[in-house]
Amino acid sequence: MKKLNKKGKKILLSVTALVLVAAIGLGIWLGTRGSGDPIPVYSFDYVGMTEYWGDSQESYGPVTTDRIQTVFLSDTQTVTEIKVKAGDTVKKGDILLSFDTTLSDLQLERKRLEVEKQKLQLDALNADLDKIRNMKPMTPMSNWNIDIPEPSRGEELKDPYRAYVTAEHDGKSMAGAFVCRLRGDTSLDDSLLEALRRAVWGDAGFCEHGVWEETCEQCHPPKCIHDQIAKDCPVCKLEVCEHGNVKVLCPDCECEHGYRRGDCPFCSPVWCEHGHIAKDCIQCHPELIPTEPKEPEEPGGSDTPSDTPSDPSNGSVTPETPGGGDAAQEPGDDVSVEGLSFSAGGDYVIQLLADEVPSATPVLSYYVVFKTTEDNMDLGGNLLWQGVYIYGQGDHFSLSFFTPTIEDYTLPEEEEPEIDGPSIDFGSGYTAAEIAKMRKEQEAKIKEQELKTKMAEAEYKIMQRELNDGNIYADFDGEVVSLLSEEESREQNQPMVKVSGGGGFYITGSVSELVKDDLEIGQEVTVNDWRSGGMYTGTVESIGDFPNSGDGWTGIGNPTATYYPFTAFVDGEANLQAGNYVSVQYSTSGSTSGIYLEKVFIRTEKGESYVLLQGEDGRLEKRTITTGKSLWGNYLEVLSGVTVEDKLAFPYGKNVKEGAKTAEGDISTLYGY
Repeated sequence: MKKLNKKGKKILLSVTALVLVAAIGLGIWLGTRGSGDPIPVYSFDYVGMTEYWGDSQESYGPVTTDRIQTVFLSDTQTVTEIKVKAGDTVKKGDILLSFDTTLSDLQLERKRLEVEKQKLQLDALNADLDKIRNMKPMTPMSNWNIDIPEPSRGEELKDPYRAYVTAEHDGKSMAGAFVCRLRGDTSLDDSLLEALRRAVWGDAGFCEHGVWEETCEQCHPPKCIHDQIAKDCPVCKLEVCEHGNVKVLCPDCECEHGYRRGDCPFCSPVWCEHGHIAKDCIQCHPELIPTEPKEPEEPGGSDTPSDTPSDPSNGSVTPETPGGGDAAQEPGDDVSVEGLSFSAGGDYVIQLLADEVPSATPVLSYYVVFKTTEDNMDLGGNLLWQGVYIYGQGDHFSLSFFTPTIEDYTLPEEEEPEIDGPSIDFGSGYTAAEIAKMRKEQEAKIKEQELKTKMAEAEYKIMQRELNDGNIYADFDGEVVSLLSEEESREQNQPMVKVSGGGGFYITGSVSELVKDDLEIGQEVTVNDWRSGGMYTGTVESIGDFPNSGDGWTGIGNPTATYYPFTAFVDGEANLQAGNYVSVQYSTSGSTSGIYLEKVFIRTEKGESYVLLQGEDGRLEKRTITTGKSLWGNYLEVLSGVTVEDKLAFPYGKNVKEGAKTAEGDISTLYGY
């Protein structure tokens, strides 16, 4: 008997997880106990600011033109002919210059894919920001006493085995294997495997002899190759000689007269009326199944030995070895697999089974996961976790193995028990201040990525225009106001040709609802062209009355605010490019002074905002405040209720209540640096 391979066996100690949970809880308890400690308060300078340096707002948007045309050259364009000179008057549709381009459709497709990549990265950053916004701050806990109970080990398995068969895990497939818990001293034998098979299939299909009726040798005696019951077949009972023929009929064997039977004058065959050897004729003796009938030779004389057919196979029957294939494996000694033992006496065929379900699973087979636990306790650590495929072979079984996933076979009583104790809200694991910092950093990343995305889209559109017939045409009637050489244009990063019809450039930006009233028509703005490095002065031409239809937030200010479009105009002296993105900076006319407090120090209940700060008596005081606009999503303007002289407390935690004692806090502890 071969020993079972140890491959695929796992020793899992589920108790470890419970111990870790207990250790974490105990650590938090020890780190937050002490109800008598005063509540830390922090100077306003640490948690607020008195100057709104966000009065310089920034937006960005695409450039459009009105009767102004600038022709910039890309790295893939080579000018072949200039059709105009400075001072020329041109008509709409006139050719300004011609060029060759090395730009290919493949390069254009790569740029399009880059745009899609930038969009996906922006979506991922926005998704991460949503997660940060939904984070619940970790509430510091203090003064809670808890005795971490010993984890339950469940009940002890008293019986030799216990099978768990459900509708989902009925043992009829590998994924649906049922679980059988074994005592550590239980070994597998045919009776146990038969009992487990009946747990899957029930009594249906089992005959009176207690085995699957279709495979019962008593109900269905095996037949031989002659389609006869093997033990009763008259042909199979005949002795076969060394020539492969029935010995008493073999023409090559010695007969009772001392001759080779085929040459013996006394054993000359008798021919029947059908032209065959009479004693081998299936028509004369239909109970026999002979080999292919042989056509007889013309007899020269009924008593002449030479007329006897000499084919040694004539009249012979060659039975096959009953059962076919290899001989059955002999029973061997007991074998075991780390606690899973097999009793002697079973004809086990041991092999490793790949993790695929056989294409045709016999109805008498089943899948089971054997489980043995420490001290035979329900919730004890796993000593054995082994998947076994049981294949029924009459009264015996073959065994093959697979590796199951523990999570897929967790029994109901093995679910983690609840531990009695205080309700601890761990939240996200981050303090409110840490979450605010993460959100601010994420919003900055989004702003940067939005810009990359817009710039990539603009470059893609410009490249699309380049793949035309190799000519640049005038967009309107006008005058060529400037003309540079190709070399000058590239060195100075300026347009090679500029045509003016008396117009200029327009940039569409966005302004938050919080500062919209401070932006005025005619107000000066600063336009920064990142591509060329040029900075130009423009004026606000119009401010929209309706919000942007999409997300107009540019990463500056409150991301949850509503944004309105505005248009800035830059005269034709500037060298901007249509379709390119530029930034627009503008100042609001509102006051630049005020009090701004981090949002995490402000709480709101029933529509009323308040803070907790140190009162004149050194104890916590709850004070109602009035708030204004939001700044960067992290700060709120405080219009009344707080001064720069106040010391504020982080307003979360069981002991952070009105009347609690206070003490100067360490700001590094609050922010974790």
